Amino acid sequence: MADRSITQLPVSNPLSGTEVTVIVQNGISKQTQLSDIAALGGAVGPTGPVGPAGPTGPVGGPGPTGPLGPTGPLGPTGPTGPTGPTGDPSTVPGPTGDTGPTGPSGPLGPPGPIGPTGPTGPTGDPSTVPGPTGPTGDTGPTGPTGDPSTVPGPTGPTGPQGDSTTFFPYKTKTTSLSGDPGHTYLLWNDATQINATQVNVSHIDKDNVDVDIFLALLQQGQKFTIQDATVSANYQTWLISGPPVNVNPGLSTSYWEYPVTLVSSGGTGTTNFPNDHNVIFAVVSGIVGPTGPTGDPSTVPGPTGPTGDTGPTGPSVTGPTGPNYGSRVVAVADATSITMDADTTDMATQANTQAAGTLTINAPTGTPTNGQKIMLRLTSTNVQTFSWNAIFQGSTQLPLPTVSSGSSRVDYLGFIYNSTATKWQIITRIFGF
Repeated sequence: MADRSITQLPVSNPLSGTEVTVIVQNGISKQTQLSDIAALGGAVGPTGPVGPAGPTGPVGGPGPTGPLGPTGPLGPTGPTGPTGPTGDPSTVPGPTGDTGPTGPSGPLGPPGPIGPTGPTGPTGDPSTVPGPTGPTGDTGPTGPTGDPSTVPGPTGPTGPQGDSTTFFPYKTKTTSLSGDPGHTYLLWNDATQINATQVNVSHIDKDNVDVDIFLALLQQGQKFTIQDATVSANYQTWLISGPPVNVNPGLSTSYWEYPVTLVSSGGTGTTNFPNDHNVIFAVVSGIVGPTGPTGDPSTVPGPTGPTGDTGPTGPSVTGPTGPNYGSRVVAVADATSITMDADTTDMATQANTQAAGTLTINAPTGTPTNGQKIMLRLTSTNVQTFSWNAIFQGSTQLPLPTVSSGSSRVDYLGFIYNSTATKWQIITRIFGF
């Protein structure tokens, strides 16, 4: 222990007498208990008052570090620091995440192109069942004529009636049963049309064309059809059963009276066409001549000529339903122009969806014959302004139209070829079905 002055020592607790202290006895330092010292004198007096504290000693050096105290509570999270630079790409792939749920199916894509035709399969074994007999070929040319017979041969049978494609547009009148039907109209002499015995027809058709010269060609024994202009299943076919009569010939009130017998009917042709309805009046057969008397058999047969070669099989063509311009109907592509082929077409049709504008009607291709007819049926979504090639020609009574009906209505145009004029001349025009 370093030497200190007595005043630097701390104050003791009250003494019990057992404490040991140092004394000098006969020049020699010894220890003794305080109680032995007290026995040398009188009783120990009371402890005196504590003297004033001595001055504070110098501060001692730092003591040893105490044990680590418990960890305080976690403070709030500080703000996120800026993102550090991107490290080099990892050379070890991370684990694959779970597969997400399957999304809904997308819309069906457009059909792919048609694949190439596969190779032809092997030829089967020959059939053991004969195929149907082909149609009979055309009759070969007649052999040379034999010597004239001195006895007339029998008269051959009457030939079949010829077909016709002539027709005219009219409107029906059911408010009158006799007399002049009025321009553009025809009428029946019975309120139940199929019971009529007479049909009256104006000499002016629905196109305001005077067709008197055509109506005059109809004779007893011919047939005509009155047909709905838009539905061929609605019709009446009549046989002219007596001589036709022209009333008021040469006048503006001219009309024809045809004595008739019903041949057949269908649809509203059987149940009555309504009043003011668009129909066509069509000639469907020529006159059937009477069968001539049979002559006496010949007693001198002429020599038989050699049999001609069998001609090629002709094409099988189904005749048209009802009167029309023919059976070869050809669709023309939707475009801003129309070109008809006179060699392959009786009726050209176009469903035109072009924006309103000009529709050019080009000169028909092919080699037309004199009197050949061709018809154009146009369905236009929007009104089209016609631009006619110079080969088409109108008349003072029936000029070439300037615009189509539009609104998806159907327009009909009929032309006949005049080889002398080198023109396709318009003969009928019915618009707005």
